[in-house]
Amino acid sequence: MIITEKSKVYPISFSQSFLTEDEISSLYIPKRYTNLIANITRLNGTFYHFKFPSERFMINELIGSYLAKRINLDTVDYEIGLLKESYVALSKIFYEEGYQYFSSKSFLANKERSSYISGVSKFTGLKIGNLKSVRGESIFDDILKLTAVDLKMGQCDRHDGNLQVRIDKVGTISLAPIYDYGCSYMEDRNSVHYRDYVNPFVLVRRNPFHLGRLVRRFPKLWDYIQFLHSISMEEILGDIESQKLINFEDDEIEYYRNKQLEIDGLLDKIKIKRFFRKGN
Repeated sequence: MIITEKSKVYPISFSQSFLTEDEISSLYIPKRYTNLIANITRLNGTFYHFKFPSERFMINELIGSYLAKRINLDTVDYEIGLLKESYVALSKIFYEEGYQYFSSKSFLANKERSSYISGVSKFTGLKIGNLKSVRGESIFDDILKLTAVDLKMGQCDRHDGNLQVRIDKVGTISLAPIYDYGCSYMEDRNSVHYRDYVNPFVLVRRNPFHLGRLVRRFPKLWDYIQFLHSISMEEILGDIESQKLINFEDDEIEYYRNKQLEIDGLLDKIKIKRFFRKGN
């Protein structure tokens, strides 16, 4: 990645030691996520979380946020930070007063069976009863969009900790802004993220029939997959370059182009229409 003179890059430092108890309290970070406090920096009076001291992971975050916005998902908007000599992804702390935040497992997971459906339920809301009890019907569409984004990127890290739901004062449930796109376009197919996390891309990679089952139950997912499929990697990287005022190097462009072709090739092999119910 080439940083130009016009690039928006924010020098940061570890500043958690400078946060007062009142400042930490004002961020409304749920107790289960207090580990975030270790990586918070203050920029122009606004608090940001930073992660992934890796240029490749940072680019993944930029791509994920871009795709989520293209499909109208609420997502964090990453800025580029510089920590010593490493580029990191910066995102504003999004927790707000008046909301309760929970991991996806609290409301989306089917805890009754240890199976394919149980694993995927964290990402496709198969536990319908739990959602209806908290006015959560509208969340399904966003979860399907997120599943399509994760499939587009070959995302392998969408576990309970990086998919949150939030509930307002009247009990309406929605997805919290999406984050953690870093473990995408993985180079090492034997990575722990491929072996240990259960999510749509891992399942599809192991057995493409799983995507057919998913689309048969949620036909709209296929529309979202096709929409994202129509967005080329050249368009994605070009738009990010223009937005962030950076330039990607030729080997980076080649890497992401090849990884996207690999992922798209996997999805293209699936004769998806034969899994649809009659009439869909």
